Amino acid sequence: MHILLTVLLAILWTIIVVLGLVLLIAAAALFVPLRYRCKISKAEEISAFAKVTWLLHIFKFTFSYESGAKTEFTIFGKHVDMSASEEKALEQKKPAPEKKTSAIKSKSVPQKARASAQKPNAKSNPKAKAQPSEPGVKERLKAIWNYPGKKEIWRLVKKLLLRLLRALKPKQVRIRGELGLGDPAETGKLFAWLSAIRIVPLDIRLRPNFLESVQNIDFHLKGRLALWSLLWPLLAFALSKPIWKIIKSYIFKNKKDDENGKLG
Repeated sequence: MHILLTVLLAILWTIIVVLGLVLLIAAAALFVPLRYRCKISKAEEISAFAKVTWLLHIFKFTFSYESGAKTEFTIFGKHVDMSASEEKALEQKKPAPEKKTSAIKSKSVPQKARASAQKPNAKSNPKAKAQPSEPGVKERLKAIWNYPGKKEIWRLVKKLLLRLLRALKPKQVRIRGELGLGDPAETGKLFAWLSAIRIVPLDIRLRPNFLESVQNIDFHLKGRLALWSLLWPLLAFALSKPIWKIIKSYIFKNKKDDENGKLG
């Protein structure tokens, strides 16, 4: 009896530990943010560097481009050179030799003629029912436009997009350097447009060059992204009353079609 209780306690503790690890991993995936950083420089040539880290730099992905692109993935400090694996995969993909298909085509012609002769004719069989054609793009757009609660749906879509943009918004965007398009009017329009951007925290310190075409730019981007900040707006959008009504009707419609297909 004592041995049985010991075995049951060991199994129970194993289940508790496994469930705890699963919950810990799920919580980390949802709430621990991905941190990203990007740098792009343009002078005579373009160079770029990007880094994404997660969970105290346990997982790290880097991308660099100077004379060529290079990617690297790191787990617990162990480096995996992804560019080397991509090159090997490209080397292994060789074009297969073309086969002569004339003989195969000549043999397949009588088989196709036989198959077409064996197909039943819909006109000769009066019991055959014509299947309804699926609605086209115009009909679907017309149905969406005539939907009774479209104003509320557009309001919810706008709210969803704003929440997603807020979640995806970077923490810092910095631009340095000198920029000129060669045309004073076009250069002035570009700088006026850049000064009007207020969607992201943009820090621009560019020197306009109204006389020459110059592109000496350093672009820095930094931010973080958590999975829950994307899932929460999507879940709230899906569970709202008009959207959930559409989803529910679509699910039940597919179930009814499957049942009718099985009965038929």
